[in-house]
Amino acid sequence: MRDFPHARAVAFDGPLAVLMPGAGTGQHPLSVAESYENANVTAVDLSRASLAYGKRMAMAHGIANVEYHAANLAEDVSIYPWARQTYDKILLDPPRSGCSDTVIKQLTAAAPTNVLYISCHPVNLARDLRTLIAAVPDYRI
Repeated sequence: MRDFPHARAVAFDGPLAVLMPGAGTGQHPLSVAESYENANVTAVDLSRASLAYGKRMAMAHGIANVEYHAANLAEDVSIYPWARQTYDKILLDPPRSGCSDTVIKQLTAAAPTNVLYISCHPVNLARDLRTLIAAVPDYRI
């Protein structure tokens, strides 16, 4: 929360499992891990270089509750142990093009209670939300 000193973290009881696909260099995963010491953050990205940077930043800032995994979410990721876990929350910040149906289906298989979707393209956000709601009708916008 260093970037937003006036912001306050929402309180969660007990441990919190958070999946962050498309983690990039780790800005969002590190922020969540730092703000919620009871969170176990799983950061996933295609770029090994970005993940290595995120790991270095976590070490430099003494943040130990985040782990990094390289994977292409557009392909079958069910072979990875982290992909077979369930998560309380998913924080998704996809590229401008949004998510493929495959990515959304794989993410909903993680059975998150909530999905926080950050988007810079409203048309693709609307398309992805339709796919997400079709996969899990209990989700609300």
